[in-house]
This record gives sequence, C-alpha cells and structure tokens, in this order.
Amino acid sequence: MSDIAFARRDGDGALAQLDELTEIHQQVYAEAPYNNAPKYGRHQFILRTTEQAKSPGFTLVTARDGRTLVGYAFGFTMPPGGWWACAPVPSPSISNAAKFAVIELLVLAPYRGHGIGRTLYDELLRDRDEPYATLAAVPEASAYSHYLRWGWQPAGRIASEPPYAEALVLALSQ
Repeated sequence: MSDIAFARRDGDGALAQLDELTEIHQQVYAEAPYNNAPKYGRHQFILRTTEQAKSPGFTLVTARDGRTLVGYAFGFTMPPGGWWACAPVPSPSISNAAKFAVIELLVLAPYRGHGIGRTLYDELLRDRDEPYATLAAVPEASAYSHYLRWGWQPAGRIASEPPYAEALVLALSQ
C-alpha cells in the first residue's frame, strides 16, 4: 500500500473524475449499513455532487494505487447559518460560523486498514480557514467510531429516511 498517491483538486477536478467517484460511491454504499438505500443512489449522487462541486471552498482529495482510484474525500464550505437539513441546530457559536462540511470519505474495502482513510481525512481538513468542520455519519457504520476517536462530537440526529445519520462537529485548529 506504500505506492498510494494522494492528490488535491477543486470542483472542476472533481467533475472531470465524476464517473470514477460515482463507481466507488456505488461500491461502498452497497455495503451494510447503507445497503443501497435510495438516498445513496447513483443518480442522486451525480446530481448532488455536480451541485456541491460548484460550492465555495469545494475540495476533493483522491487516493490512487497506480492509475486506479481507491478512495476519496470531499467537502465544501457551509456558510454561517447553514446546517444539515432535518438536524437540530447546534450552538450559536457553531451555527453562526462558517463550517467545512465533509460530504464523502470513502475507501474501497481491499484498501481499508492501511491508513488511507486517515490520510484522506487529514489532507482534506489541512489548512482550512473555517473554525469548525461538520459531517453526517451513520452510527452503525465502522467509520463512525473512527470519527469519535479523531475528536468529532455528536451534534444531533438527522431525521431523514433510514439509515439514520448523526451530525458531528469538530473544532479545527487555527
């Protein structure tokens, strides 16, 4: 796994790789606890990502084993006052601040357990200007326990269709 190359891209770079991103998304979200739930469908991912890639602060970090994409993470700046739909609004200090919303952090199953996800995460959050980061994670997913170990704090359940997610918040070092 030592030959993994990481690269940082903007929204245009993400859109140029949208087919590859979609394929990994479909593979990971076919696994439990997601089980191909409708909200994780191919069409929804493409529409959502196409719009998100145009957002201020959008950043994509990819991991490649040679020419093969094996994982990625992306997110964008959530403006002051912005928050997850159907989730309780956090404290005013968080709500009124810009936040970096981590939207995806995915690694193909054969590449897990080698630090790729952590490197993607670290690279994605490196040098952010926002005072906080936020993400939505399914508590039954294995990634959830990693987020808690990395310092993320639960901020409330997101009331949407199953599987249910929890909004998490992390204070970023300035």
